[in-house]
Amino acid sequence: MEKAAPPPLLHKPSVSATAVENVRHTDSTTSKEFQKEGIKGLGDIISGVVLIGIGFAFGGSVFMGDATWLDYFFDCLGVFWIGKGIYKMVR
Repeated sequence: MEKAAPPPLLHKPSVSATAVENVRHTDSTTSKEFQKEGIKGLGDIISGVVLIGIGFAFGGSVFMGDATWLDYFFDCLGVFWIGKGIYKMVR
């Protein structure tokens, strides 16, 4: 038994194979850029947590009460970096 030949095309396809390949390549590039930006945001969050940890190591934190100027400095700087990292991840 022989297979039947497919029917001839009645119209020419509007998108060529090379155009489709370029679109796929562009999409994968942008998704990699978004992944890198998310990783950068995670690094900022970790930096903020480390700064708050340094404040704890120096004897206190705003979050525990009875804060000094040094506690405000480390906690505010840490909250800033955490917020910056969250902003990068959401953006």
